[in-house]
Amino acid sequence: VAVALVVQVHERAEHLRILLDSLRRAPGVEKVLLVLSHDVWSAELNALAASVDFCAVLQIFFPFSLQLYPGEFPGTDPRDCPRDVGQAAALRLGCLNAHYPDAFGHYRESSFTQTKHHWWWKLHFVWERVRALREHPGLVVFLEEDHYLAPDFYHVLQRLWALRQRDCPECQLLSLGTYATVRGSFAGRADKVEVKTWKSTEHNMGMVLARDTYQQLIACTDAFCTYDDYNWDWTLQHLTVGCLPHFWKVLVPEIPRIFHTGDCGMHHKKSCQPSVQSAKIDSLLSSNQQYLFPETLTISKRYSMTPLSPHVKNGGWGDIRDHELLGGEGQGQPMEQFAGSLNYACVHCLQESNYAAWTADKRCTRVENPLEGKAGNKGQPRARAGGWAKHRTSSVSAALHSYRFYRTRPNR
Repeated sequence: VAVALVVQVHERAEHLRILLDSLRRAPGVEKVLLVLSHDVWSAELNALAASVDFCAVLQIFFPFSLQLYPGEFPGTDPRDCPRDVGQAAALRLGCLNAHYPDAFGHYRESSFTQTKHHWWWKLHFVWERVRALREHPGLVVFLEEDHYLAPDFYHVLQRLWALRQRDCPECQLLSLGTYATVRGSFAGRADKVEVKTWKSTEHNMGMVLARDTYQQLIACTDAFCTYDDYNWDWTLQHLTVGCLPHFWKVLVPEIPRIFHTGDCGMHHKKSCQPSVQSAKIDSLLSSNQQYLFPETLTISKRYSMTPLSPHVKNGGWGDIRDHELLGGEGQGQPMEQFAGSLNYACVHCLQESNYAAWTADKRCTRVENPLEGKAGNKGQPRARAGGWAKHRTSSVSAALHSYRFYRTRPNR
């Protein structure tokens, strides 16, 4: 595998369809491994994954999703404190997390905490647990379902990495682009690259990591897991000044090779029109196609390099259960005392790296569909032999092991 593209997928199928269509048109994409990391089991999303015939594709499933734990932590337990109740009232109520409000006095909202949990679990799992990527010396590109990649993204990525090796070895990250609006001609800019201090609100899209940067991040697990901000990217910004050996420098092209189609969702209130946004991107790229696929890249500007601290802490991450569960995810060891539906047999199965030993373990069992038999999941495929799940009576357990033995689709 030369490059792995890892996409965090929630439930916006139309966005994912647009992303996959953009990948389909990119020369070189047949060389990548596409990893779709889901926190929702959906027949529609699975069908989209199955439609990928232009590269190897692998699906993994976040095992502590709200879909799997709707009425208990890490979902919302009915005994949890209401968000705005205030600590004094929470203590009188005796709700579960009364002692752990965030910096603003609010209690956790599971719809917000899931994204950070999923991001950190995915980071660790891809580098450590995906057998195709063990000892992977190359790059991992982190994407989201509402991204769109330019036709020359792979071509530019290869040259961007070579440029980093030659002219900017101190650059810990690459970025495929920023959110800045691009208008007009790409002339004179499509082959230019800038060196900047990494900034979470600019360079969190199409982040490209090598293993050494990942290892630095994992060394900061405690800092990441306890920082009171529900945003994974703002938490990374904190790490660049609060834990990592050096603040991050990033190489980023002047003309982005990644675009955002999702001006809606968790941080936006307006309705989604992904097809309208993708049509605008198509038009921009079509009118500038003669400037794509530059032969060489050059650094046009090196900005003043100073550490950047988050200008605000957003909170939403004061609950000790989130701290402990996230820390366990980073080590591949979910914390039983906070996710009480797990048992030690499950943790044993999850950690077992020897396939033969794992399959011989009587505490583990076969299942195909994580949500087989779970209320409210009509239209799901029925269970059949061949899939894998943890040994637990509820359907949640099935999903917990689907992130160890995943669905793959080879090149055609």
